[in-house]
Amino acid sequence: MAYGNWRQYTAVRAHPGFAELARFVGQDHQGAMRGFPLAEVDIDALWQIVVRCARLINEPARSE
Repeated sequence: MAYGNWRQYTAVRAHPGFAELARFVGQDHQGAMRGFPLAEVDIDALWQIVVRCARLINEPARSE
């Protein structure tokens, strides 16, 4: 089992970077965090999404 932590940290609670990750596991990043069985997801795809999510949240905004 794994759990999304998109509601745990107040500073990034509603960050859109969590949206793809939450959708991938059938959840809403603005909703409750529910566990999901890892046996039911493509781990390689999940990891790529986790890395993208982390980059979106942790990299400073870039000006155009």
